[in-house]
Amino acid sequence: MHQRATIRFRGRVERVLDEIRLGAKTYQLLERLGSGERERYRAFDRLAGPQGDYRAIHVLPRSVEVEQQLAVLKRLADLRNNNVPFIVEYHAQRDRVYLVVAWIWGRSLKEHLERVRAGREPPVSAFHACRLVRGLAHGLCQLHDAWNVNHGDIRPANLILAPQGKHLSTIDFGTGWLTERARGRTPGDGASGPYTAPELLETQTTPDFRSDQFSLSVVWYELLTGQVPYDGAGGKAGLADLRAALAGTLIPPSRIPRANGHVPKGLWKALDGAVCRGLALAPNDRFAQRRTWLDALDEIHVEFRQRQKLGGINRRVADWLGKWLGRA
Repeated sequence: MHQRATIRFRGRVERVLDEIRLGAKTYQLLERLGSGERERYRAFDRLAGPQGDYRAIHVLPRSVEVEQQLAVLKRLADLRNNNVPFIVEYHAQRDRVYLVVAWIWGRSLKEHLERVRAGREPPVSAFHACRLVRGLAHGLCQLHDAWNVNHGDIRPANLILAPQGKHLSTIDFGTGWLTERARGRTPGDGASGPYTAPELLETQTTPDFRSDQFSLSVVWYELLTGQVPYDGAGGKAGLADLRAALAGTLIPPSRIPRANGHVPKGLWKALDGAVCRGLALAPNDRFAQRRTWLDALDEIHVEFRQRQKLGGINRRVADWLGKWLGRA
């Protein structure tokens, strides 16, 4: 690695921390992202388009497990959807593996939720929340269905809200568990407090798409209500020492004042049912099949759209009548 001075991109001048050569490209490291054991950088790729672009570079210790995970990531390199990162390239060098993914523009969902709680910006509407969750659910199920991969670490800090709130994207592939290999994981691996499914916190249960279903349902609940389910405990409510006390504390979104004004009355039954079923503490009580889960989300999304269109028509008719009566 060799030090450089600065780069100019999108009107900003940034100091280059270091450079790294991967394959035929040289990436300029601008910022270390996050903290903890996962090493991740925001980098600049001069060859990405006419003006260059940012990349995220994940640095992994080279091991048998990582090599096996790379076999999965190689297959994911052909995956194209807005909800999971696009892999640009990957390289193994000495004792490390470097994974380069396209930069996801936007801001973290965690930042949005914090600003909403502080009263610095309004919450998204229930329709918008449904659209965001539905899109990400389809992306995750594509991982599950095509490659048998579970993300395992869905939480606001790991989700990017695209500009204009168009969609939610994961910043990485999470723990990237292959379902058939997941029995060997360490209990609590990938655990992120209340967003983690109960079965991943303390047991050797093999995770499947229902674990991601639970985590995304916590995010959905928080988008709708501003609160974390189970009195703030989320998935921890399923722990043996808390289950008896917290299992009955799940309040349907329709009964929480902030959410109540955002949803047409006739939609509450379906919305409450989908959210609360996804939040069931026992995996067998959630949606058992990916298609069934997605169908429920799709039906709610379609109903929202139809009601919005109907509302627009009614408003236009009311405006026309008002003008006509005003001339009478």
